[in-house]
Amino acid sequence: MRRSIAGHWATAMVWSTIMLSACGGGGVDAPPVNPMVGLTPPFLTIISGSTATLTPRATDRQGKVVNSPALVWQSSNTTIATVSPSGVVTGVLAGAANVTATYDGAQATVPVVVTPGAPAALAIRTQPAGASAGATLTTQPVIEVRDAAGNVVPTATSAVTATLASGGGAISGATTVNAAGGVATFTSLVVDGAIGDRTLTFSAPGLASAASSTFALQAGAPTQLVVRTQPNGGAVGTPFTTQPVIELRDAAGNLSTASTLAVTTTINSGGGTLGGAITATAVGGVATFNTLTLSGTVGARTLNFSAAGIPAATSASFILAAGAPASLALRTPPTGGGLNSPFLPSPVIDVRDASGNVSTSASTVVTASLVFGGGTLSGTSAAALNGQATFTALAVNGVAGLRTLSFGAAGLASVSANVRPCDAIRAPQLDVGTTTHALSAISNGAVVVDSLRITDTVGSCAAIAGVQATVTPGTGGNWLSAAIVGVQRILELRANPTALALGTNTATVTLSSTNSGSLTLAVTLTVQPSFPVTYGDSTQKLTQLDPGGTIKPTTTVRNSAGAVVNLPVTYQSRSPSLASVSSDGTITALADGQAWVIARVTGNGGATDSVFVNITRGSGPVLRTDATRLVYQRGSTFSIVVQLDTRGLTVGAAQVVFTWPSVNDTPGLLQLMSASPGTAGTTAITNDTNYGTTRIAVINANGMKGLITLARLDFSATNSGSSQFTTRFIELL
Repeated sequence: MRRSIAGHWATAMVWSTIMLSACGGGGVDAPPVNPMVGLTPPFLTIISGSTATLTPRATDRQGKVVNSPALVWQSSNTTIATVSPSGVVTGVLAGAANVTATYDGAQATVPVVVTPGAPAALAIRTQPAGASAGATLTTQPVIEVRDAAGNVVPTATSAVTATLASGGGAISGATTVNAAGGVATFTSLVVDGAIGDRTLTFSAPGLASAASSTFALQAGAPTQLVVRTQPNGGAVGTPFTTQPVIELRDAAGNLSTASTLAVTTTINSGGGTLGGAITATAVGGVATFNTLTLSGTVGARTLNFSAAGIPAATSASFILAAGAPASLALRTPPTGGGLNSPFLPSPVIDVRDASGNVSTSASTVVTASLVFGGGTLSGTSAAALNGQATFTALAVNGVAGLRTLSFGAAGLASVSANVRPCDAIRAPQLDVGTTTHALSAISNGAVVVDSLRITDTVGSCAAIAGVQATVTPGTGGNWLSAAIVGVQRILELRANPTALALGTNTATVTLSSTNSGSLTLAVTLTVQPSFPVTYGDSTQKLTQLDPGGTIKPTTTVRNSAGAVVNLPVTYQSRSPSLASVSSDGTITALADGQAWVIARVTGNGGATDSVFVNITRGSGPVLRTDATRLVYQRGSTFSIVVQLDTRGLTVGAAQVVFTWPSVNDTPGLLQLMSASPGTAGTTAITNDTNYGTTRIAVINANGMKGLITLARLDFSATNSGSSQFTTRFIELL
């Protein structure tokens, strides 16, 4: 026996016979037999690319073995196996075929099975396709492990690795896959990088590699915003001259041309307000803004650009410039001088844009005009330079006094200024507006107090100084006194009618100063008989009522000797919708507000007196004080208690402001001596004596209910005059 590549030769032969019949005739010959062919082995298995030889055995018609018979060889499928004229069978591709040998009409057939050979190379069954940067390939590659003849080797388990062959970038995912059944199937390959053509190479140890066909890498989903065109040329209220353009790019920096995301801009730094269309929808991966505007203070700005699911991008810094003129504003108001000579310093008017910035490019002509106070103006026009109009020659020509000036320009709203121009050349000159002053009093009545404002007739820039008042009695004796109060600005006259006879009395007041000259004022006091009426005692002159509440102030009429007399009295409410008064003087509160109610003697001079009624709101907590008097003598001291009436509610905290005519007001009336907190809770008191304001804050964690004392304020009456107290809530909890 002999061993072949495919296995062992079989001892059996494959025979084919042909039967021949003999014809009768003369002598007796050997009977004919059929030719026969046999092949060894009867079944052949070979590896693709290898060979095996079939051994034939043939006999002729006489039954004799034929040496080297002339056989005809044939394969049923030459793509699977071929056979040579000498019977050598070659495995081509894996599969099955039949090899047949024919001799003199006799045939023998051997089935041949070709099996794959050893793994030799890789081949691509499915080409990669559908690549977007950063995303898995939509068509993943499938790789076959083949033998040298190109057969898939089903037993192969080679580890196949994919790499980028051309185009650059990166490949990720499971780049190495083990073959199963001779086939490696990739499922998660990702190609990243710049868009363009790519090819892949697939390799395995000991095997020839395979290169893919070319496929295109498209842009991936947007993951970042990039400012293509920076915003610039912004002026308040007008669109940017260079509007921003924003690109949506994938992780590799490719423009995501398929993206239609909306991009929104906001202010990142510098403040202000954006206008125009602040959102732009991407077209071809590009969002273009067209109408963005910005208002606010001039200066550096940066913008933020954002889109859903993508980190924001910030613009480069750019400058917001002043916009077109929109208004005028006083930079340097007219103050010093200005009466018959230019104001010093010169008034300066800003030409401003809609955000209040000086429009530095404006050359607007601004004109000044006189609105109130009489006289004429000179130097009334000034052209703006760098957005500012300076009036170097503006002057009021006329007499001293308050003026209202207006500054205007074409198309812009005007701005006004109240000014009391002064004469920088002349010294001040005393004046009280009159040379005579008449007073009247009731016989044996109260002291009559009146005051005159001291002014300067020439409007000098220098202040009146060192004013003194001297009284020269005339008729009636020393019934008149005079004093200078309110920092040289008020002449206070006090006339005492006690012991004066009925009729007119005279006196002279001489005012002198250290720099303003002097003047003489003739004063008369006419003493008249009367029956004065008193409406409300000292505890009723100032009354607070809730709506629906009533009070009947005491009414008393006396004669000149002070005796009570019975004379008719009529009553009148100055605000009848807020408070009504009956014929007997009873006051009824109707609605919240303030009202004066007057009592008048119907004859003998018609003397009057009044009561002030403060009516609270209808419900809820209210503020109250114990102030009941309208008049306080100068030099006297008194206290005001500030209270909170919760009217059934519970209050946890309150802030209250109490205002009073301070000593620094014009004229100053009261001086705060001290302020003491109440005991209802934790109380803080803050005083501002310059503006006559006391802030009271009280808090109680357990809540406050009923009539609560917030504070007591102690005052001294400093000067003569009239004013009022005001109490109001700032916050109530």
